[in-house]
Amino acid sequence: MTSKIKFKDLLIAQMYPYEIAPSLLEREFDEEQLNQAFALTLKTLRSYKKLTLKILGEDVGMNPQTISYYENGTNAPTIANAMKLSSYFEMSIELFTLFGLANLTEGADIVNLYENMLKMFQEVHRKMVIQRAKRKH
Repeated sequence: MTSKIKFKDLLIAQMYPYEIAPSLLEREFDEEQLNQAFALTLKTLRSYKKLTLKILGEDVGMNPQTISYYENGTNAPTIANAMKLSSYFEMSIELFTLFGLANLTEGADIVNLYENMLKMFQEVHRKMVIQRAKRKH
């Protein structure tokens, strides 16, 4: 029996409600779908950032061929490698996978989701800096 996961049960789904269809959070996904979503996000963001497999591999300490296998769905990354890759793009594994699922099921634009996430994080950071500065005075 294959276990399935609902994204609404993950903390990240509650922290990142923007542009993710509520129906996506209610659906169940199996391991193959999750791996496909991770692969799609990886390939899309690597292309968006204009990174070669070699450069990304050097940056995260992985063989470029291994990354290619992940992107093409030939192999699924280990949790450690999934963490390295998603962290490189400043995301958790869950959010990285969620973006791919949003594309596969709802046609969402992964790059747009990514850019909006970065803007949101920058805004949160800016507000934190302002709050710290106010406390010092």
